[in-house]
Amino acid sequence: MKVGFSKVDITLPLGTGLAGDFKPRPAVGVLDELYLCCVAALDGENTFLLITVDCLGMRKSFCDEIIELISKKTSVKPENIIINALHQHTSFVLRPKGDTCALEDKCYIDVLYRKFCDVAVMAIDDAAESKMFYGTRRLKKDISFVRRYFMKDGSIKTNPMDPVELIDTYVYKADNDLRLVRFSRDGKKDIFLISFATHADVIGGTAISADWPGLTRRMCSESFDCECIVTNGFEGDCNHIDFLSSPSKIKGSELVYDMAKTITDTAEEMLEKLMLSENSDVKCSQSVVFVKNRTDGVEDYEICSKIYSDFLKNLKVPKDAPIRDLAYLRRVSSIYSDPIYRAIPVSIAKIGDVLFFGLGGEPFTGYGKAFRARFEGKTVLTLCCANGFEGYLPTLEAYRQGGYEVTASPFEKELEEICIEKAVEMTNKLI
Repeated sequence: MKVGFSKVDITLPLGTGLAGDFKPRPAVGVLDELYLCCVAALDGENTFLLITVDCLGMRKSFCDEIIELISKKTSVKPENIIINALHQHTSFVLRPKGDTCALEDKCYIDVLYRKFCDVAVMAIDDAAESKMFYGTRRLKKDISFVRRYFMKDGSIKTNPMDPVELIDTYVYKADNDLRLVRFSRDGKKDIFLISFATHADVIGGTAISADWPGLTRRMCSESFDCECIVTNGFEGDCNHIDFLSSPSKIKGSELVYDMAKTITDTAEEMLEKLMLSENSDVKCSQSVVFVKNRTDGVEDYEICSKIYSDFLKNLKVPKDAPIRDLAYLRRVSSIYSDPIYRAIPVSIAKIGDVLFFGLGGEPFTGYGKAFRARFEGKTVLTLCCANGFEGYLPTLEAYRQGGYEVTASPFEKELEEICIEKAVEMTNKLI
């Protein structure tokens, strides 16, 4: 196996509207740079490119265009390319023109497309003979928490700002396992692939930042004198806030530092116990599943369309609006313009003994748990916003419970089974 690495700066111009909220926030400064990072794995037959991008997400149509350009530039098959958007809320989002917070700077987008090609070419050129080591370990302390809570009145809330005495418990626990892949290369720096899953919405504010993934990359690179790529897993229902501990501070650089240090310290403890991959083959598969667009709420279409249209004009929801949930307003007002079925990209890759499972949206933690249960004993790295950014992907149980993410998701409740079965089918053909 040969493995290469590269990274390219893609920091936004000041004044760009930062994504991750319903209202754009013009960037007033740069806390830390944004990057594309790429790992290229070659086994003599196949080449796999894993590219991470410091942004909130990129819709499937943009990813398709970029992957086609990379394939033409490198001759790597499109099905062997996965783009993992790390979901930072202090960066950009590529959505169709006119969507809330969509990046519409054509000059920047044109250069970004070229940089995707550059980072792929340079990673392939950097490839060197490599041994692969991997492992999984629970973090020294929890830094990710499911943001859905049972309230004592029987309801379920996302990010409850209520007094702690009104909160009962977490709906379930987040995945606080760190998954680490180390490529030990002949004559070149080792490559560390860090895999963790939680929302990258820690730093907040109006300055450009790669949030916890960016600082983790930098800290690991310096601590281990290595190249480092960080992936974000299935984080649609989790973030860094433990509402049961009555947090007094829920955003800021101190929390980002604490998260990055916890991950780095845990990685250091893992190094002596990593397993050597007995295999060195590289295999990949890409597909899409089509899930029906939901139409519940259509009876509110007229009023939702009016309120949401007014919101887009002045970015303010009337106080007397009978329906105030912006996620609901946005979803319902799009019912007649949305397609009957929506495509969700499904990506599977295998490098040596390690599996990668990506979905083109924000899957709930349960997707990773369900998939790993079908391949017990295998090390699985999950990838959110992989080759698409099509919406929240709640579990069937979450649809029964309700909550913000369910309200916002455009998909019918069958999507969990459809996505998991397709991923399992694809994986069985690879292993």
